[in-house]
Amino acid sequence: MPAWYGWTQGHVIASMARALWIVMILSVLEVSLSFDNAVVNATVLKDMDEVWQKRFLTWGMVIAVYGMYIIFHWRSSRSPPGSARSKRCGCR
Repeated sequence: MPAWYGWTQGHVIASMARALWIVMILSVLEVSLSFDNAVVNATVLKDMDEVWQKRFLTWGMVIAVYGMYIIFHWRSSRSPPGSARSKRCGCR
């Protein structure tokens, strides 16, 4: 997918390589931050009662998945003032 996107942007190998490089860097960053988050959560969960562990994990997953989806969807549907999209819809 990144290689295809890079190719459509410039129709040269350099565009493909740039897109692949960005995806690789972002993937490494995502894995390292996820691992760090898992270590912190495990440390916090270690001292909690079983009831609170379940609540922590359940609500954490709900907020992480659905909460971020709602926030990202809401944010992506808004246009900054003066953009071409806001001018077309008559938004200020």
